[in-house]
Amino acid sequence: MKTHKLTSIITGLALTGVVVVAGWLAYSWLKPEEAPDVAQVPATPASLFLNAESSAAFYEDRIRKAPDDLEAYTRLAQVYLQLSRQTGDETRFVPLASERIEQALARNPDDYYAQVLHASLLNILHRFDEARGEAEALAKVYPHDSAVQGILVDAFVELGDYEAAVTASDQLLAMRPGLAAYARASYLRELHGDAAGAIEAMELAVEAGVPGQEDRTWALMHLGTLYLGQGDLESAERIYNGILEEAPGYAQALAGLGHIAHIEGATESAIAYLGQAYAQEPRGAFLEVLVEVFAASGDEATANLYLDRVEAGYRAASAMGENNRMEYADFLADRGERLEEALELAEAEVRRRPGHLHANETHAWVLHKLGRSAEAVAPIERAMRLNTGDAMVHFRAGHIYRAIGDTILSERHFRAALEANLYIESLTAAEEARGLIEE
Repeated sequence: MKTHKLTSIITGLALTGVVVVAGWLAYSWLKPEEAPDVAQVPATPASLFLNAESSAAFYEDRIRKAPDDLEAYTRLAQVYLQLSRQTGDETRFVPLASERIEQALARNPDDYYAQVLHASLLNILHRFDEARGEAEALAKVYPHDSAVQGILVDAFVELGDYEAAVTASDQLLAMRPGLAAYARASYLRELHGDAAGAIEAMELAVEAGVPGQEDRTWALMHLGTLYLGQGDLESAERIYNGILEEAPGYAQALAGLGHIAHIEGATESAIAYLGQAYAQEPRGAFLEVLVEVFAASGDEATANLYLDRVEAGYRAASAMGENNRMEYADFLADRGERLEEALELAEAEVRRRPGHLHANETHAWVLHKLGRSAEAVAPIERAMRLNTGDAMVHFRAGHIYRAIGDTILSERHFRAALEANLYIESLTAAEEARGLIEE
């Protein structure tokens, strides 16, 4: 199982890329006077609530007493989205949020807050083309709205229109510099191979946040993982431990420490950290890293058990309305199972977002697994066109060129993968690459 483990630790909802910042938008509402002990200032459809469980109960009760209270529906939807992020239980809370947003729009289709929440939700569900359409329509009415601009950045990135994403990100930074804007800029810099610039922008995101709040903790987590991707395990570990001092039991930091333990060969510690993280938040991403841990230790039986759980998670996410065709196709290709189905899924995603890096990478990988490696050359080259420096993409390119007999390019990509710290993403893939170079 050789997938993007480093990214999967922190994305949640099986998300990739910048969509993880979709929940933190840049507009505010006044604090509801009825519940000063429940909602945190400012209370918005995308803000943070000090006690999300109590807030959910408060707004559910408010709706029961006043079924036409539009504001209660939108605020409750955001509470559910927050609970989805905090607990990792997306299949429970995202549908609840979606239901409340739809109920708000049924009462007033032109309500600004409900419309913005709906567009953001579409990004969360990987329905990026729909999110872009709704955000572009909103932008015509609210051309200087940073929340709408943020949704556009996310949609453009995930549709593979990176030029438009950079333009929209620059506009967002000009409108309202802050955590969400800096985080998006960081990811775009990372996509373009600017690791130092990505770290710099994420540091600005951290500085813009409030200590102890979820969004700042999230930014710290990403900062640590950026350092990890550069092979700076010491800085990453320091940041993860710092997060746990501020937020004891924070699942993604525990998973990060588990990842580091795995890299350092401390298998028992890695399993303990990752198991604790999964107990806190049942994220499939944590299971994927456990797969790598068990596979690297030679315990294929346990690795396959966890793979079955990962697959069940994909099915559950799809059932709740998430479009995870690309991720599932990649998963099937890595397992070498149902490859014709995987190809159908991958081709559908490339048609939907022809410029997306990972969509092209997945398409290439499935073609290679089907023995059609010559056809895989064009999409794997498209996947590398931004010189992102993604180690796993180079690893896969090495296999594709090896299969068509181009030993020079194959070795070049395997070496590039190792130079890009392939061992951080997968110890087994790094060992394989070294072995193939030495043949």
